[in-house]
Amino acid sequence: IHSVGGSKSPGGGFAALSDRIWQDELNLNLLAAVRLDRLLVPRMIEQGSGAIVHISSIQRRLPLHESTIAYAAAKAALSNYSKALSKELGPQGIRVNIVAPGWIHTTASEAMVKRLAAHSGSDEETAR
Repeated sequence: IHSVGGSKSPGGGFAALSDRIWQDELNLNLLAAVRLDRLLVPRMIEQGSGAIVHISSIQRRLPLHESTIAYAAAKAALSNYSKALSKELGPQGIRVNIVAPGWIHTTASEAMVKRLAAHSGSDEETAR
């Protein structure tokens, strides 16, 4: 199960995101899974079975444009990568699935809500 992910992107939409931020989001939310799979899949192929689970996000389909556009794009890429990998590895007895949770109440998500509310001039309930 590959569950690494997250975002440190600033608010302000796409114009506020430098190439470095885009690269960081892709490294954390897509390429970390690719690298882990590269290490583990050969052994699964040898044994003729295995299961891979990638944790994606609801934002792969419903991005929040103000602060998480790079994160959402990386999670969309992870979801498509996972689908392609499942087609490649399925015939070899290896399952590949994604789990895409929706809103989860955490300290980090509440901080994001506060940031979105402040940026948009709305209350926190509307931002949530």
